Amino acid sequence: MMDVHEIRYGYNLADLHEIAMAAVKRGSRSWVVPANDLYEAAWSAIAECLCTAEEPPTSYELIGTGMKAVSEAIRQGERCHGWDRDAHRTRPLHVAYWTDYGGPTQSPEDRIVDRTALWQIWPTLSRGRRDALLALATCGDYQAAADFLGLNYKAFHQRIRDARLVFLEAWHEGETPSGMWSADRRRWRDGRRVRQRRLADHASIKSARNSTTA
Repeated sequence: MMDVHEIRYGYNLADLHEIAMAAVKRGSRSWVVPANDLYEAAWSAIAECLCTAEEPPTSYELIGTGMKAVSEAIRQGERCHGWDRDAHRTRPLHVAYWTDYGGPTQSPEDRIVDRTALWQIWPTLSRGRRDALLALATCGDYQAAADFLGLNYKAFHQRIRDARLVFLEAWHEGETPSGMWSADRRRWRDGRRVRQRRLADHASIKSARNSTTA
């Protein structure tokens, strides 16, 4: 009389479970694919092999089938995570797309968001503000960019500030815009700030000396 749980050739569900567990324990290890997924891959492959076999397979043959399924599941899982098992290194294309070289996390999200937002917001800026930003990006210096547009330094600086504020308002989409989170060092590339500080220091020292000798 056949066991109600028998699948084929005298093997039942309990046998499949034991054989699948043996395949997982004897098979390859992975830091990517969970053990439960490996067990399911082994169990499915063993069940398929058992149901399609023309002759009764031995338990060792079924374990071997499960181990092959485990290896394939690991290979596919590691491939999805960018790991090349044969070369023992991360796949170059995976690194090129997913790794953010300058950030703490491995994600392309920041660059995608930044570029998408730029081209969505750019058309909303006025022509004068776009010209100011382009001039600054091209010249790399506030005074040079102001001269290029035929503006005085103060007017150009105000136009850049207005453009950034409008950009932030659009970026936050109705929310309260954040303040400027960095200082633009290009304003001081010509050394005026350093010279002004040195002149002030020199004047203070000279004044102190005069008061001492008086």
